[in-house]
Amino acid sequence: MSDSGIHFISAARFRGSRTVPRHSHDGVELVMVTEGSCRCRFPGGITLDASAGDVYIQPPQLEHSQFNFGVCETNYVIASIRSPEFDISLRLVHTGGDPATRELFRALCCFGSARGGSAASAATEALWLRLRELTSGGEECGGRHPALRRAMELIEREYASALTVDQLARHAGIGASRLNQLFKEQCGRTPIQYLLALRLKHAAGHLRNPYWNISEIARLCGFENTNYFSRKFRAVYGITPGEFRRNALMASKK
Repeated sequence: MSDSGIHFISAARFRGSRTVPRHSHDGVELVMVTEGSCRCRFPGGITLDASAGDVYIQPPQLEHSQFNFGVCETNYVIASIRSPEFDISLRLVHTGGDPATRELFRALCCFGSARGGSAASAATEALWLRLRELTSGGEECGGRHPALRRAMELIEREYASALTVDQLARHAGIGASRLNQLFKEQCGRTPIQYLLALRLKHAAGHLRNPYWNISEIARLCGFENTNYFSRKFRAVYGITPGEFRRNALMASKK
């Protein structure tokens, strides 16, 4: 049994488009979006939007509901945490598609509801430690390689520009092959896949603004071709940009 103050309660996977009604849990809930996107609502008018790679941290007994923008897949883990070492306040962690986080969630789903298992509790502790590393920002705490951070910062600033791997590598101060390797090792995707995911995430945010048409949003987010934008958006979110907009506007009126 883990003596860290973290004890596994249950874990499972959800996939669907239906709204998850208001509910709460006795333990802390970690929810990783592995496909699509969703919006969670909490008391006090708080809403947090997440897409693939994001992790919700939700305190015990906190009521919440989940509205899915098309098909959404999540893995969730519920645990009892009695150690002040771990911050269990409500927040959203952007993992950047970190493969270690994803695999830990998948592994924990294999335990189902096997309460009290020492292996499950140890894996839950490892997941919490990994999330803390990803939010600490320090290299000694498992943060990003300095060259990778430089490339990611450029992508975040210039995601609407026609960036190439060679440009990113020159900015990062390393070769293109090494940059590709770093992205795959620490982000689970290539630089171009990371750029595409960021463009689509910004596009999803802009689609909630009814005053821009879809072709304007596509150009604003770096897509020269609206049809290409629509295909890529549907591949990630499971619905077209127009359907995503209608769902988002309906959700805002509830």
